[in-house]
Amino acid sequence: MKSETKYLQGFKEYMVLKNYSIQTLRSYESCVKGFFNYCKNHKEANFSFHNYVQRYLLFLREKGLAWATINANYSALKILYVHVLKGQWEVENLPRPKMPKYIPRILSPQEVVSLIEAPKSFKHRVIIAFLYATGLRISEALNIKVSDIDSDRLEIFVSQGKGHKDRLVSLSEKLLQILRQYYLVYKPQNYLFTGLSCSGKYSKSSVRKILLSAKIKAKISKPVSPHTLRHCYATHHLENGTDLVYLKEQLGHNNIKTTAKYIHLCGHRQRHIIHPIDIMQINIDKTIPSENSCATMGSNT
Repeated sequence: MKSETKYLQGFKEYMVLKNYSIQTLRSYESCVKGFFNYCKNHKEANFSFHNYVQRYLLFLREKGLAWATINANYSALKILYVHVLKGQWEVENLPRPKMPKYIPRILSPQEVVSLIEAPKSFKHRVIIAFLYATGLRISEALNIKVSDIDSDRLEIFVSQGKGHKDRLVSLSEKLLQILRQYYLVYKPQNYLFTGLSCSGKYSKSSVRKILLSAKIKAKISKPVSPHTLRHCYATHHLENGTDLVYLKEQLGHNNIKTTAKYIHLCGHRQRHIIHPIDIMQINIDKTIPSENSCATMGSNT
């Protein structure tokens, strides 16, 4: 028990020094604690650390946990073994799980309008409009302060977004007008969207409830979450001709490949694609065989 406490403390100290987010630290700490509990309840003679990790990951999969959760456990245990226990990670025996790839469902512009207009509360309508018009992650949006809104430069300052990075996001004229109306009604002093939490910020769970209620009222059958609005922001921008590099900076992506995935979701672009064969002059039907000759062809044709 003492060694587990010691290892867990060393793990936490490493994570803090690497400047991992509080959310990641808590998640990974939970993964390590779960692993220690599993090892105590499944003691095996002559089992190495890698044996236990392999069995534990298989155990999580048998429980029906998502691959994303299993992958998070993999990352946490690798950090524990390599940086705290100073061991050599055997990638051959413990390959990282291959993550399934999903295509997010995108709302049409009209569906976004219906979603924004659905809530009775003006504040709720503004929150939905803000998420869509900025493309911010929910944590970034709820951390925005009144002082972060620069109406002269039409910019929003995002302080320490994902990856501990500051960035500037464009503020549209329409959103600025909405925010001015919102300010006159609610007069926020610190955070743009205030709530009843100790921090004074609006909570993530409240935003998710707002979206669920709006989705039902707008009669939208597609899944809707705060991140759905971020996906819609990116896709609609590309459909309207926004430059990919500019969009990468707005979204705060490290790699342009992450931004480029939205190209595949652009319906307008797909509809305007001209396939090469469509402009070729091919006289392929000049000698069409008769039905009788087709019947006599072999099964390998």
